Amino acid sequence: MINPSLSHILRFLTLLLLQVFVLNNVVLTGVFNPCVFVYFLLVLPLNIPRAWLLLLGFLAGLVLDFFTHSIGINAFVCVLIAFMRPFMINAVQPPGGYENDDRPTIGGMGFRWFLTYSLPLVFVYHLVLFLVETLSVNQLGFVLLKAVVSALLAEAIIVLFEFFFSKRTR
Repeated sequence: MINPSLSHILRFLTLLLLQVFVLNNVVLTGVFNPCVFVYFLLVLPLNIPRAWLLLLGFLAGLVLDFFTHSIGINAFVCVLIAFMRPFMINAVQPPGGYENDDRPTIGGMGFRWFLTYSLPLVFVYHLVLFLVETLSVNQLGFVLLKAVVSALLAEAIIVLFEFFFSKRTR
């Protein structure tokens, strides 16, 4: 059995490489760019302290910024997602609450729970990322379309990751 910390580090490195070397170079129809890097933040343990979550979000975004030559955009968006994540986890909490060994994955919480939890965060990630990149209200419709399509593509890839790599516990 792999140490959970090592598992998160390997997931981070894999997602970083996938995002930087594959997905950032495959822009669909010249417009849509799914960012699956947010998956790293989504599957961190449910009970991770908020300060650690924000710090990990900042560091993960900063590393992605370094490789994509953006100036803090990913760090900002990752910290935003790390900030929103506990609120989303509370919003989709099952009636009996969470147990100590629950994991925010399809295998741990089920498909509906995971989709309800992850899709809004993935959409917000893409929307804010593209809004900050564009910095123009004139293109709001285009940015919204780009965010919706990119988020749906990213969510599909994330769900595929979940089906292939997440252990079933429920």
